[in-house]
Amino acid sequence: EFKILSSGEVIRYSFTVEGDTEERADDIFKNLKTKNGEGEFQGVIESMNLLKRNYPESRYFPDALYLAADSAEKNGENKLTIKYLKKIVDNFKMSEEANEMVIERLFKAFARNSESNCKRPNYNDSRKH
Repeated sequence: EFKILSSGEVIRYSFTVEGDTEERADDIFKNLKTKNGEGEFQGVIESMNLLKRNYPESRYFPDALYLAADSAEKNGENKLTIKYLKKIVDNFKMSEEANEMVIERLFKAFARNSESNCKRPNYNDSRKH
């Protein structure tokens, strides 16, 4: 936070937060993993959003996005799966192996999304030719 004094001087200050913030981020991430394991899609998304809102610089955030994408995929939410995987690719440096794995899942999600948006021909048309 910044405070501007009447003299025009700018003072930067911050609020003291009790406890270790990474520990609290750890608790949120553990909860997210538990909810993912239990198949609680909405709980995963809520935990991921809580981590993002309160600890956006947390080391857990990329993994939280990946688990949220996994949960969204299991729930048939292809657009959300794509959104989370794309955020990982766009915003985080990963090992080559991890990058390939995320991109492969991203392409599969794009393919599923494209398939679901395609109109299939109606071969049961009752009109006579």
